[in-house]
Amino acid sequence: MSSAPHLPAWLTLNGNGKPLLAEDMLFFQACTAVLIVAIFLIDTLVPLGTAVAVLYVVVILMSANFCRRKGLIALSGLCVTLTIISYIMGHGQDLTRGQIDEVTAPPFIRALISIAAIVIATALALKTQSATRILQANEQRFRSIFETTRFGIWEEDYTAVVARFSQLRAEGITDIDRYIASHPEFVIEAVGLVRIIDINETAVKLVKGTRKDEFMSSLNTIFVPETMPSFEALLRALARGDPSCETVTQIRALDSEYRDIVCATTFPIDDPTFAHVLVCVLDITDRVQAQTDLAKAQADLAHVSRMTTLGELTASIAHEVNQPLAAIVTNGEAALRWLGRPEPDMHEAKSAITRVISEGRRASDVIWKLRAMSVKSEPQSKPLDINDIIHDAVLLMQHEINSHQVTLRLELSDPLPQVTGDKVQLQQVVINVMLNSIHALSDLSGHSRRLTVTTALDDDHNVRTTVEDNGPGIAADHLEAVFSPFFSTRDDGMGMGLSICRSIIEAHNGQIWTAPPKGNDKGTIMHFTLPPAPAQVAGI
Repeated sequence: MSSAPHLPAWLTLNGNGKPLLAEDMLFFQACTAVLIVAIFLIDTLVPLGTAVAVLYVVVILMSANFCRRKGLIALSGLCVTLTIISYIMGHGQDLTRGQIDEVTAPPFIRALISIAAIVIATALALKTQSATRILQANEQRFRSIFETTRFGIWEEDYTAVVARFSQLRAEGITDIDRYIASHPEFVIEAVGLVRIIDINETAVKLVKGTRKDEFMSSLNTIFVPETMPSFEALLRALARGDPSCETVTQIRALDSEYRDIVCATTFPIDDPTFAHVLVCVLDITDRVQAQTDLAKAQADLAHVSRMTTLGELTASIAHEVNQPLAAIVTNGEAALRWLGRPEPDMHEAKSAITRVISEGRRASDVIWKLRAMSVKSEPQSKPLDINDIIHDAVLLMQHEINSHQVTLRLELSDPLPQVTGDKVQLQQVVINVMLNSIHALSDLSGHSRRLTVTTALDDDHNVRTTVEDNGPGIAADHLEAVFSPFFSTRDDGMGMGLSICRSIIEAHNGQIWTAPPKGNDKGTIMHFTLPPAPAQVAGI
């Protein structure tokens, strides 16, 4: 906003909220002075028989442009005084003669009407001035907020977009929302229909500009293909009549750098033309980068934890590989014997070779699962069957289960909705939780060691996995602490396993927690839930 010149205390802003220039004020003052003198002379010297002094109302209305409250009241008093003086100069002799009838004559009524008009006009002008000052203060406050807030703000005109909606309805398209979703070319067209009215300085800095006019032409200046889904969501919200729309998207700065933003658009409910739509933008590029770095650090830590876990399972893995290898050797030798007979038994030899192939695939499957657990790679999110993940984990842990004389019972509900996630990471969670139970059971003597893994659908339609053992259990004050980094109830434990499990489950939009056993039973119950894959939610 332009700065106001130094004004006297009794001067104010004009009706448009802008300061009057010095030459404008002089012009108004001269016109007002001439008008006052003219009205006074005509009212005093020319017997027109009308309420000429009513014209002082024009003086009041003109003066409202440059006089403050006190100045306007003083000018109103001057006009009333001049009206009285004019009446006295024209009819004062009647008063001095004591002719009461003449006092109530039409000239006196006209003088009273003029004075009343001046007072009423002054009151209305003062009220208008007060309202104008409030509007000016509100506009100035809005402008201050608009320019100084840390949010980037675009003021945009969607009149042409709304007109295009009306045109589509006239063509017989009733569901504009669905039409937008199925016609990407309309979204591109709508980008060009939006007119930018104003943007604030924060928005200019966000997109690495130097002047506002660099962005006043079109949204195409900052839009990229990644922005279009967000803009489509905005158009659909506008078509549905939603009061606002919030999206997370990307735009391109003038230096070609992509910026991650949260975009909140508010549609004015009292303006059906949508000529003034405010779009608030918060730059979250640094936050997104920090989240990316954190996710990478968590993935690296999870990989280290997996390698540590695989170290603990070395004996179990070696056993799972040695068993099929031994079977391969045994069946291979048997095949040679069947083929070495005077009359080779081809049927038995073929059966032995078939078993060789089967055991070879079994060994390959174990090695493949081991490699998947050990390779460091980016998490791959896809639909998965939690029961398959549990079966794979049990395969790698079978020798560990047997060597600790643990009785494993699987109570897996079937069918269950698939979950969305990374197979290796979820398998890591299952293995870590089961290993914790096995280690707890190893301290149990004189009792059967039971480990139960259950899957089911909970009341919120999430897929819940429960691992329950009959070991010594966890102290009540440690039920939540077990998920803290470096907390361990084992002397040789690192205390990172369950902490990493929680990070993995929460990254999959799930929850993990411990629960005390039921009744007087001992042991530990560990639950974790995962939401069903989006495509299956409607069918649950």
